[in-house]
Amino acid sequence: MNPKTLKRKKDPERLFKIVDKVLKQIIGEPATLFIYKYLEEEHSLKREDIPNELELFEKGLEKYLSGSGASAVLGVIQSESPELKMKILRARNATYLL
Repeated sequence: MNPKTLKRKKDPERLFKIVDKVLKQIIGEPATLFIYKYLEEEHSLKREDIPNELELFEKGLEKYLSGSGASAVLGVIQSESPELKMKILRARNATYLL
């Protein structure tokens, strides 16, 4: 397996760890686990799929945290990872283009 393939496989895991860390820092571990459960039950979004489904994650988070709380969490996530920031912005732009 070449290094690029290995990096691509580890990339979503690394991005998920950033999301997980930020959620736990801001709202605590119990609330983070409730959010994961909510996302899976209400939006069919498993936690390991969050980095690949950021638009769905953002929508679910906004519903669960009522807007401003979600904005704060997403802002911190974006400041922690420029890569996640770009993915979130791309997902938003794709929605506007539809």
